Amino acid sequence: MPIPNLSLIPGGVLHSTGQGVPVNGNNVFQLGIAAEQVNTDWLRFFAIAKGPSVQGAEFVNYDPATGNVTLSVVQTGTDELRIDAWVAQSSIR
Repeated sequence: MPIPNLSLIPGGVLHSTGQGVPVNGNNVFQLGIAAEQVNTDWLRFFAIAKGPSVQGAEFVNYDPATGNVTLSVVQTGTDELRIDAWVAQSSIR
């Protein structure tokens, strides 16, 4: 299964998560946080590879019009990737 659309973490309107098997290259999925709450300067991602075939994940783009995130992933097998996203609204970033 590809990376699914992210889901809000209960009790936290500015934190979402999802896990799936990414494709090698660009992966597009829904952020799961309302666009009016997202400041791209404060948007953060934490990617956790669930096996050795996922070699990296890099943020490419967020489109507020669609709510889609594009993440570039190096995938050489079938391991999963967990993505946590949040809006870090703070003067310290």
